[in-house]
Amino acid sequence: MQLDRRARVVLWVDGAAATGAGITVLALRQWLAPLHGIEPAFVTFLGVVNLCYGAYAGSLALRASRASALHRVAIDVLVLANAAWAVVCAGIVVARWTSASRYGLMHVAFEGAFVGTLAFVEYRLVRPLVSPASPR
Repeated sequence: MQLDRRARVVLWVDGAAATGAGITVLALRQWLAPLHGIEPAFVTFLGVVNLCYGAYAGSLALRASRASALHRVAIDVLVLANAAWAVVCAGIVVARWTSASRYGLMHVAFEGAFVGTLAFVEYRLVRPLVSPASPR
């Protein structure tokens, strides 16, 4: 089943946002680490996770834009990954509450809220439009 334009835009926003965040965080990690009050290796981890996630979300957006049918399991993985990362971000905020800077906490909290919102939107808008059949 072909996705409508709004659903494809949501997938592109998801992939572009994660890829952009990953590139930005990795490029600026030496500057962000002290600003966030978080060690550089952990900032690098955050950037790499964003890049990996962006690659997956972007591949789904590309497939959807090339008139390829997406299957529900691919969208379910995307929704679950977004929801899981939102929970991880909340855990990071709690775990780093006394050690990270306000900017670092706000950055991670915003990312968690953003991906949590994407999980909800993709579940409600994209998932109903994809085939429940598994890929062959």
